[in-house]
Amino acid sequence: MKGIMRCVFGLSLVAFFATGEAAESPNFYELWGKHVRLSYSTRSLSGVPMLHYQNGKRSWDFKGDEIRVASSELGEEVSVTLQVVPDLQSVTLTVLIPGINLVDSAAPFGTEAITTLHRTSIGGPALVKGPLQQYSSQTLHGQARRVAFFGDEASSVKGVATQSPCPGPEVPGQSCSFPLASATVQLLDGNGKVVAWGLTDALGAFNIPVKPGQYLVHVAVAGALPRCADTPVVVAKASQYVAVSCDSGLR
Repeated sequence: MKGIMRCVFGLSLVAFFATGEAAESPNFYELWGKHVRLSYSTRSLSGVPMLHYQNGKRSWDFKGDEIRVASSELGEEVSVTLQVVPDLQSVTLTVLIPGINLVDSAAPFGTEAITTLHRTSIGGPALVKGPLQQYSSQTLHGQARRVAFFGDEASSVKGVATQSPCPGPEVPGQSCSFPLASATVQLLDGNGKVVAWGLTDALGAFNIPVKPGQYLVHVAVAGALPRCADTPVVVAKASQYVAVSCDSGLR
């Protein structure tokens, strides 16, 4: 048995030195669950971490010190505060990020998101009867990637993402579109690898610094809708504008 183990270990070392590839740590995570979508990056184009959370029709965006990270035997506990009601309660969200050795371009994984209701009072937590915390959890699935961030690039891909048709009855002879807000826009290289990404604002606008080259603009969505066609773009030494049109599925 010991001889077999030495052989397997030796073959592993040979494979490692033959390929010259070492596992990397991901810096970008995309997760989905029922009515939930979450994206988290350990850094961004501005140099600080960013987290986007959508639950149903509500969404939150956090960056920098608004995101709290604690290491434990569970992995990394990434927490944000969703709501604060002074002298009454607050609500936090914690997503568990496991340690991942990234060899391929992406690694699928599953985890849990824990929503915590913290109870307090005008006289402090000591006056609260019963549990001070109440928990609810949801299973999420997604993938981890390593994304290259270019914060000092003079060139970029900027544009606006819209979706149509609009809610409500259509007016004959008129077209209607509305912004695709808080959506993750990715730039893919020729191998389908994410090289840069950004979020659309409330008006659907985005601006993603990237090195000159040929890319595919891809909008990552949690479900089947909205459905956005990938758009090829060639970036030179300036900003390249792209209009992204999506099918809202509203009929």
